[in-house]
Amino acid sequence: MEDSLSYRMELREFGKTGEKVSRIGVGTYYDVGWMFLARFGKRSDPEGKVRAIRTAVENGVTLIDTAEVYGSEDLVARAIEGFDRSSLFIATKVWITHMSYDSAIKACRRSLKRLNMKYIDLYQIHFPSPVGNMEGTLRAMEKLVDDGLVRYIGVSNFNLRQLKDALGLMKKYDIVSNQIHYSLKHRIPERDIIPFAEKNGMAILSWYPLEHGDLVRDDAYPSDLLTDLRKRYPGIRASQIALSYLMEANSNVFPIPRASNPDHVIENIESVKYTLSEDEINRLKQIFST
Repeated sequence: MEDSLSYRMELREFGKTGEKVSRIGVGTYYDVGWMFLARFGKRSDPEGKVRAIRTAVENGVTLIDTAEVYGSEDLVARAIEGFDRSSLFIATKVWITHMSYDSAIKACRRSLKRLNMKYIDLYQIHFPSPVGNMEGTLRAMEKLVDDGLVRYIGVSNFNLRQLKDALGLMKKYDIVSNQIHYSLKHRIPERDIIPFAEKNGMAILSWYPLEHGDLVRDDAYPSDLLTDLRKRYPGIRASQIALSYLMEANSNVFPIPRASNPDHVIENIESVKYTLSEDEINRLKQIFST
């Protein structure tokens, strides 16, 4: 395999924002149990997670995703200490219990305090709550942009109808991204969400791009495929195949694999070294049909 860090992190335009961010980012959702215990100040190996996030930034990652309910915003703050804030693209989310005008603004200010930042690059609605005030929340997000506390507005886990409805509620600014479950094993978004986003200049953040570890093992792929790919890309790992597919098959997708282990972070971000051909992408599509 090529030596570690023998790559140049490429930047990709984030939708139609004009911002250039790393083609791959990192996520800071760990698991439900970790998130629950974090509410009570009990977090497993927080120092290791800080090191993992920092490792990503040290090696060219500029896109970091978190959320108010993850219990990791303060870890992001610690991880990026000493780095040029203006070179990073920090995304966080407002939870469904804060989906109203006043609550969203207060939630954003709390997130800023935990992140130890003056502004958030991408503020996202975490889920399309059936009881939350969507219009009021979007008005609040536009106000936050006006006030310089947020640069761009995004959503998360919105299906196509919900996304179109939200777009119809915008008065002053665009919704620049949608964060969704998208991987080789979950390609349903390729039917509608991703084409719509690409046509409309929206970025897609892909959570669970490795299916919580299911796509990091060789046995997730046919042996003949692995043999052929490794002839062309000596040492390519299963996880790197999955991540490379997302980046190469789409012009607007940014995978955000979880940052919990520095070695895994390096392995994940080194997927940018591999440029799958159109034939290889089509072969993967046939194997992992929607």
